[in-house]
Amino acid sequence: MAVTGPDLEQVYDSIFGCFRTAWLTNTPTLAGGTAPEIEWPDMPRPETPLSEGKDPWCRIAVKHQERMLTTIGTLPGQGRTKSTGTVKVNIFVPAGKRGLAFASRLGKVAVAAFEGQRAGDVWFTDVVPQEVGIDGAWYQYDVKATFHYDNHL
Repeated sequence: MAVTGPDLEQVYDSIFGCFRTAWLTNTPTLAGGTAPEIEWPDMPRPETPLSEGKDPWCRIAVKHQERMLTTIGTLPGQGRTKSTGTVKVNIFVPAGKRGLAFASRLGKVAVAAFEGQRAGDVWFTDVVPQEVGIDGAWYQYDVKATFHYDNHL
């Protein structure tokens, strides 16, 4: 039985590509000329973690939550599954003077990367910015979005 629609690797590539493009295009002017570094889930940790530095940075994670069989068919292509999950971006800026303001400006970029957007066969809804607060030397600001995609069986 052939499945049409994105496989997991394509889903990851779509989500990460959508975010990466928005982040690298729109954050350099906010952060003094260079986009804050991104910690990717499949990259090995560097010798000096970003959290030990003094520059703003972010991390992105994808978590699938549900895969439902919504239609059963007797012929190929008539069955359908719907998958949903959450993409979460954690943004960290040095704590202190104007940390919330700086973090929220970077957060706007993450919100715009997903809100009302479609990346390949993946689309996004329910984009929520969230002020987390001070965590050691960092002010943390999160952006969460629900992603969706379908497959035909």
